[in-house]
Amino acid sequence: MRTRTRNLAAAIATAMVVLVVPQVGAHAMTLTEIQARITTLQTSLAKVGYQLSDADDHLVYLRTEIADHYTALRTANARKAQIQQSLSARAAQLYVLGGQGTPASLASDGIGVYVERMTYLEQIGYTQQSLLEELKALQADAKIESATLAAEEKDAQKTVNVYAKQRAQLNSQLAELTKLNAFLMSVLPRPALRGSRGGKHGMVCPVVGPHVVVNNFGAPRPGGPHQGDDIDANTGQPVRAILPATVVDTPTGSWWGIGIKIRDLSGTEWWYAHLSARWVHIGEHVDGGDYMGRVGCTGNCSGPHLHFEWHPGGGPARDPYRILMAAGC
Repeated sequence: MRTRTRNLAAAIATAMVVLVVPQVGAHAMTLTEIQARITTLQTSLAKVGYQLSDADDHLVYLRTEIADHYTALRTANARKAQIQQSLSARAAQLYVLGGQGTPASLASDGIGVYVERMTYLEQIGYTQQSLLEELKALQADAKIESATLAAEEKDAQKTVNVYAKQRAQLNSQLAELTKLNAFLMSVLPRPALRGSRGGKHGMVCPVVGPHVVVNNFGAPRPGGPHQGDDIDANTGQPVRAILPATVVDTPTGSWWGIGIKIRDLSGTEWWYAHLSARWVHIGEHVDGGDYMGRVGCTGNCSGPHLHFEWHPGGGPARDPYRILMAAGC
């Protein structure tokens, strides 16, 4: 019965791996092609994300420029109003001096003082008139600059919208493929093959297939120093026991995502985190090289990899890099 159920699940999985890929057309995709497509989409998303960020920054800069421009324009308008008001006052004073106020001024101050006062007021009028003409010219230029800035803002907003739309489309495609990949991981049977035991000291590399070991033990993290080393690999690559041990815990959630803890005869624990699939249970004995799950990116994770920790004697974590190298990683 179990064999029939598993065969049915595999058939369903095969039937579901028929996608309509944009700009390519409908065709059947293998699991490897799905995972490769996911990687490509993630790379494209990162690129579009940078472009969108730059476009957003440019739009913010333009809007700041526009705000400063209109602030300066309001200041110029206010200054223009002040000068116009001052010119009106000067004109009134000149009218008084040149008309009704002339006899009294001549009688009390004399013609010399009268002429000096008239000349002074006229000079002020000429100076303010010149400023007024300059402000009018600046206003004319400001209208042109306002139109230019408005056009640039419109273009910048269009650019932001284009990148935002591209990101939304890529996220949609990535979500579809990620769900399908997760479904396939859940229904495909556990590999029956055992990994090579060719590593030193009877150990084997925890990841099967192409990978890169990142020696980042102790690197800063929001929750404290990184407690293990990461083995970058593609989602779905098999993960195996580094040596003979017993499964003592299968944590799920939190930073782990999907995880496994195994303990060897010396009491040393080996921790695996961020898996996309797990096939072992607490209390199960595994030999070195036995497949226990698949690489993924569950929990606190920014890309598919195996987070691997070494806890000698069950104590605090220590850097497993040399052990991974000795195991043939």
